[in-house]
Order: sequence, then C-alpha cells, then structure tokens
Amino acid sequence: MAEPLNILLVDDQPAKLLTYETILADLGERLLTASSGREALECLLRKDIAVILVDVCMPDLDGYELASMIRQHPRFRETSIIFVSATLMTDFDRLRGYEVGGVDYLPVPVVPEILRAKVRVFVDLYRKTRQLEALNRDLEQRVTDRTAALEATAAALQASDQRKDEFLATLAHELRGPLAPLSNMLEVLKRAEDDPDLRRTARATMDRQLRHLVRLVDDLLDVGRIAGNKMALRTELVELSTIVNQSVETCRPFFEAAGHLLSVSVPNEPIEVVGDPVRLAQVLNNLLNNACKYTPPGGRVGLTLWREGTDALVAVRDTGRGIPADMLPRIFEMFTQVDRSLERTQGGLGVGLSLVKHLVELHGGAVAAKSDGEGRGSEFTVRLPALSTAAKRPGRRSQIVTPWTDGAVGFEPARTRT
Repeated sequence: MAEPLNILLVDDQPAKLLTYETILADLGERLLTASSGREALECLLRKDIAVILVDVCMPDLDGYELASMIRQHPRFRETSIIFVSATLMTDFDRLRGYEVGGVDYLPVPVVPEILRAKVRVFVDLYRKTRQLEALNRDLEQRVTDRTAALEATAAALQASDQRKDEFLATLAHELRGPLAPLSNMLEVLKRAEDDPDLRRTARATMDRQLRHLVRLVDDLLDVGRIAGNKMALRTELVELSTIVNQSVETCRPFFEAAGHLLSVSVPNEPIEVVGDPVRLAQVLNNLLNNACKYTPPGGRVGLTLWREGTDALVAVRDTGRGIPADMLPRIFEMFTQVDRSLERTQGGLGVGLSLVKHLVELHGGAVAAKSDGEGRGSEFTVRLPALSTAAKRPGRRSQIVTPWTDGAVGFEPARTRT
C-alpha cells in the first residue's frame, strides 16, 4: 500500500475547512489544515505537500500571493495548487490564478465529486512523479556505477594487455639468450676436435644454457596450466623441513654466486602437510631465487619454518631492494615485474610469484607479501594447513649458512622460538 501523501487545505473559515476534510476523507491521504496564508507557509516549511487547496479571498495574505510565494521555492514547483472562490470567478480572475501557479480553479460551493476527482488526479500525478524521480535517481546511480565498473575493467584489461606485451618481449629476449651460446658452442665443438679442454668448456656452457631453456619451458607450461585451470597436484604426506633442505641445496649456486648470507631456521618437531612435494619445493625455490635476485651482493636472506595453531608457516625474508607500496597489491599478478631491467640482466619471465600464489592456493593455503618500501627488504609468508602432531618437542634448530664462497655450514644451539 502506498504511503499517504499530504494535502494542505487553506481557508480562513473553519466551516469550509471541515467541509473539505469531509469530502476528501475517502481519498485515504493525510489532510492538513491552515487558517491563514502564513500558517500555510509554516506548514510547507515542515512537510512535503502534494496538493494545496487554497481559498482566494483571505485576509492578510490572499490565495494569489500565497501561490506566488510557494512557486518561488524550488521544493514546491511541482506541488499542485487548486484555487477555490465564491466571488472571484471571472475569466480575469482565473487567468491571474493560472499565472501565479495554479493548476485549477473551482467555484464555491464545490461539487464534492468534482473536487474529489480533481484532487485525486493531482495526488496520483504527484505520486507517479516522485516514483519516476526515484527510478531516475536509481538509474543514474546504476549507470554511474556501471560506467565506473566498465572503466575499471577497461583499465585492468589495458594493464593486462600491456603486461602480456611486456611478457612476450621478455620471453623473446629470454629464449634468444640461451640460443646464441648454444649455436656458438656447437660451432666450437666442430672446430675443436683436438682440444679436449675447449670441448669440455663448450659442453658445460651448452649444458647450462639447456637447463635455462628447460626452466623457461617449464614456467611457460605452468602458465598454460594455470590459464587453463589444469594444474594438478600429486599429494602425499610431506615433512616440510625436508622440502626446506631440498630447496636450500637447489638454490645453493645462486647464493654462492652472490655471496649472500642465508639463515635457515626449522623446528625440532616435524611439521607435516598433505601436499605435492615437487610443487612445494617449486614454491620455496621461487621465493629463495626471488630473494637472491633482488638482494644486492653480500646481503642477507632468512628462511623460517614454524607452526602456528593448525597452520604451517614458511617465511622468506631478505635485505634487498624491497617492494614499492603501489606494487604490493599487484605483486602476485601474472606478468607483473617490480624491476624489469633486473629481470633482463638476471633472467626470468616474471611469473614466479604468480605461480607461487596459485600453487599455495591449490594446497589450501595462502601467501602474503610485506615490505616497508624500496631499499627496505621484503618478506613472503606461506601459510599451509598442517597435520596435528600427537607429541611436540620444544625448541628450534637453526642453520646459518655463511657466504657460499666459504662453504661453511654451522648450527646454532637449539632455542625456543619467540
């Protein structure tokens, strides 16, 4: 049922007001009365009025003056004003009433059916006008929201296209890089049949470049699997400290070349998860390689494994270049690179972190990045659902890997994580 609207009845004679109220009571609207023009203005300031029935001949402020003042206010330009009069009924009087904003002019005594019908028409018009205004506002808001959403989508698509273009340029550069040395070394092998040292050097170079090509192809295959939602896991019971040790050994050559100090901290108690050991190792390899790549020579990288409630957490921290604040929300997006010049000089397609995020989520976990800004280092934390353990041994085993050029590995005494 529609909300009742306000109808204002203005007349200086109480008997007439009572008559109008009686005639219009069947409309089901809210009837308000005013015995003077000033009282009517006060009522208008307090309430929204749909229709005003006003007597022309009133002392102090007549109906024409009242209508003129009402029409000057933007809020009441659509309010219907109906004049009633027993004396001023000439064509001139009617014309004056229409000029000051009236929509109808009725003689007194009024015919109840006619008055009721006219007021009903203008009340319905007011209600439908308000409904249309509300629909129009809603439509305008929806158009605004939709336009903003389309603009955001267009901007995202444009940014995605730009990242794809940059990715393809990087891919072409990365694929061309190993092919040139392979081609050169093939020529060396042809000409160095009597030089075993040179042939050995050529084979080592070819082996290194071939492994680089294999890594690029593997990354491209993973990108395709992610895009096609075809990445599958071969899950089993996995002890995470084993994965940590494997990843550290895999990344040893990179840390050796950079002279980094790597600290590894794992708990004495085993932390087990259900996961794909190959993919979990890929996650840690990518994070360690990323830390190594973005940390200046001689920097520090830390890897910590611990249990927090029902979750297993692995954090990789570094003292490297850090991540700009505007890049943090997009750091895990496909084809996003923080420093493209560094990617070009040290190799890589810029898809490693996106692969990390997808693989971690396939394991039911989450990964987060944190950085205080450029030059302040960064931290990546992987959270995975862990299996409960029946017995817990307190303490933490910490392995400090000094610069790889020393080849020294030392163990700190077991200590409880704080």
